[in-house]
Amino acid sequence: MLEPSFIRTALGRRWRARWLWGLGMALQEGSEFINGQPKDTNLDAYPVLRMADVPELEVEFLPSAEAPVGLGEPATTGVAPAIGNAIFAACGARVRHLPIRPATVLEALAH
Repeated sequence: MLEPSFIRTALGRRWRARWLWGLGMALQEGSEFINGQPKDTNLDAYPVLRMADVPELEVEFLPSAEAPVGLGEPATTGVAPAIGNAIFAACGARVRHLPIRPATVLEALAH
């Protein structure tokens, strides 16, 4: 039997990893094509989230009578919409494509 504190720690780490993956996809990752060919032909130039870019995160699991399901994917898929909604709430720019970059926000503000 695993100790509940171990389970919370392990699940918290997994959730943080998924959340950071979502953050990287929302703000940095993205494939660009030039004349139909991928711009990045090797992963050494592909923009991924680095540890220096990672904010401090605190994960808290709330008690529930429901069976735990879907712990990984919801943490990933909710990040980009949350960032997009925060941008809209802050300045009125509705961004609908990833990655969300400053130029994308400025373009959305112009419309």
